Amino acid sequence: MSDENKTPLVAVARYTYLHRAYLAKGWLDSMEVANSIIHQGLDYSIHTNVPNGIELLVYEKDLEKAKDILSKMGSVYDKENPNPNGIKLNYQVDKILVPIDFSTNAFNAAKYALHVANKKGAEMTLFHTYFNPIISPLTYENTFSFSSSVNEALADIEQNAQDSMDRFVKQLTVYIAENDLNHLAIHTDLIGGIAEDTILDYVEEADYDLIIVGNKGRSNSDYWYGSVTSHIISKARVPIIAIPEDSKYIESEKSIVYVTNFEKSDFVALHKLISIFMPHTPKLNIEVLHFSSKGDKSPYNDNEITNFEIKIKDEFKDFVDLKFYTEEMEDITKGLDHFIATHHCDIIAMTTHRRNIITSIFNPSKTKKVLFHTTKPLVVFHA
Repeated sequence: MSDENKTPLVAVARYTYLHRAYLAKGWLDSMEVANSIIHQGLDYSIHTNVPNGIELLVYEKDLEKAKDILSKMGSVYDKENPNPNGIKLNYQVDKILVPIDFSTNAFNAAKYALHVANKKGAEMTLFHTYFNPIISPLTYENTFSFSSSVNEALADIEQNAQDSMDRFVKQLTVYIAENDLNHLAIHTDLIGGIAEDTILDYVEEADYDLIIVGNKGRSNSDYWYGSVTSHIISKARVPIIAIPEDSKYIESEKSIVYVTNFEKSDFVALHKLISIFMPHTPKLNIEVLHFSSKGDKSPYNDNEITNFEIKIKDEFKDFVDLKFYTEEMEDITKGLDHFIATHHCDIIAMTTHRRNIITSIFNPSKTKKVLFHTTKPLVVFHA
């Protein structure tokens, strides 16, 4: 690009995928709009998926023309590729998996799952992965008294797990009766293995639509704490709701904070989010929250927020009350904590692109605890 008499350059769009950025560049080139792609030195052959890491720049005087061209490109592209990843936009929840470790937190997650299953008309499975000395011998921590025979030891472990499941179900049955949920189809299953891998395999093989899990286990040192839930969230291809021990299911109108970067995956995630929670209340309140870096005043941001809001509101105007916020904050986790403290919120939602927040929630340092995770359910969608 020439300096065009030193007219300022502005970002007209940001992309996650380089191929989409070059597609947009081609459209601008064909309409003789000078432009340039800035992708922070990424190697196209290696780095092809960097959330909002690729900027398409134009001269400020060409901004409105460029926005119009890219809007037309988006209409054509989306019409030709309405669902390129095969994702169901009207997301149906028929089967819910609830991984449990028999802790108080797991029991609270199971109670929450019962209400979701009731609202969705879904069946629910309580699933426990028990220690298997044959599959994972290095994880043994003297939890059980081993017999001399491995087979006898495994039988003891299986029986221990079954007894724990029976006690868990008996306790849950009381809650089911108290809340008039006896009509629900509740299943149980026990499998030996490594917890996170076994759960992910089970979800794929049995075609579950939603995972509801406690966000920590029996104690902070328990092998379930943080790592298993965090691993499931990062790898599972179905939505996950992580339930804190002190969180309670709310029957009334829900308010959800959705953290966004205004990417295409956010639009798909919002479809799923609304599909999951929409029947729970006559109207759903969603506060769409975006964090920008200090000094990031690109006209693209305002335009993207406006387009995103129009697109979502037009689709769900009869069911969802949407509000949009942009907060200037370098530390997103701290910013979210502050936002939750100053706004009414029942649930937090985001995609796996927000790994920095997810890591802070499930593996916080001693000096930087994330306050909201102690009471607010977190919904995460695969991006």
